[in-house]
Amino acid sequence: MKRRKEKRRKKTAKREKKKRRKEEERRKEREKKREEAKKKEEEEKKKKKTEKKERKRRRKKRKEKEKGRRRGRKKEKIGRRRRRRRRKREGRREESKKRKRRGGEKEKREKKRKKREEEEEKRRRREREKKKRKRRRKKKKKRRKKRMKTREEKKEEREKERREKKREEREKRRSKRRKEREGKYARRRKKRQRRESRGKRRRRRKE
Repeated sequence: MKRRKEKRRKKTAKREKKKRRKEEERRKEREKKREEAKKKEEEEKKKKKTEKKERKRRRKKRKEKEKGRRRGRKKEKIGRRRRRRRRKREGRREESKKRKRRGGEKEKREKKRKKREEEEEKRRRREREKKKRKRRRKKKKKRRKKRMKTREEKKEEREKERREKKREEREKRRSKRRKEREGKYARRRKKRQRRESRGKRRRRRKE
């Protein structure tokens, strides 16, 4: 009976394991398919984008070609005029560049000087701040020390008062006990004296 139960349990465990493994395989397969679909979609998007760009480029080229055809001979004339203008413009640009170069060195020196001064100022400011922080720290330390000192003194004062109070209470208790003891002894003494006097009287009477 026991062996049969064990066998059945093992069989079910095996079946469960197989089931789990199959489930895991199916899940992995699904994930793989999903990934592939995603990749495909992205590729499609890229393709569409590139196609769009290509169409745009072709259209632009075509338009430019048509423009040139419409102009015909006029285009050559325009080209000459443009070239002349460009040469003039470039000459002017060169001149301005030279002027700038001449004046630019002065400006560079000025800029460098300003930069140096600013850095010096920054350094001085940092130094001042450092010193200020140091002074502040020192003051803080001093104040803390003083405060600690006063705190310690106060603590000692309180301790002293507490000791004094305890001592006084001790004294009071001691004196009270002494008084009680003395009273007790006094009562005993009186009793003894009474007894002795009574004994004396008795002896006298007998005599």
